[in-house]
Amino acid sequence: MTPALFSLVSLIFLAAITPGPNNFIVLGLSAKKGIAASLLPIVAILLGTQFVLLLTRFGFEAAFNAIDWLRPLMVIIGCGFLLWASIKMIFEKKKNLNKTTQNYSFIGLFFFQILNPKTWVLVGTSFAAFSAMSLGDNFKGLYLGIIILIITTPCLVLWAFLGRALKTRLSPKFAGKYLQVGLGLAMMASAFGLMTVI
Repeated sequence: MTPALFSLVSLIFLAAITPGPNNFIVLGLSAKKGIAASLLPIVAILLGTQFVLLLTRFGFEAAFNAIDWLRPLMVIIGCGFLLWASIKMIFEKKKNLNKTTQNYSFIGLFFFQILNPKTWVLVGTSFAAFSAMSLGDNFKGLYLGIIILIITTPCLVLWAFLGRALKTRLSPKFAGKYLQVGLGLAMMASAFGLMTVI
């Protein structure tokens, strides 16, 4: 593995394993309903990320570079959505963890990825770095997509197991009351942090 490729793999790993909107959603679902309930959302997140890579590969990144206000607008819309979702999590009526009915649809999470600023930052940065490497141009997007998939899948699954561990160690009443607020605050902090890319 070349030093450049190692740096790229490290970047993707750190972006995937560190706290962010996707990880908080997977953690929350797993804590509330178990690991199995988080598997389909994980697939939606992975497919959404691959779709963003596809958009980047076929010119969306060029549009971002050509139109100065487009990237900041995307970040503002994405962070606005994250803030709305986090406020909803914090202030909605708290329930026993085992009775929580909050769901995320497959389509909703797929499109959430398209609005997620962290996804665009990760994919855009990775694609720019990967494009500079000496590989066949026709396959760069495919290679990068495989690398992202191989790295992010176990990271999301790890967050699902973390959520399951929280569920087994916290009482349903306590987790239902406080875990949701904690996740909402963490997602809000993540949204504010992502605004720094503007």
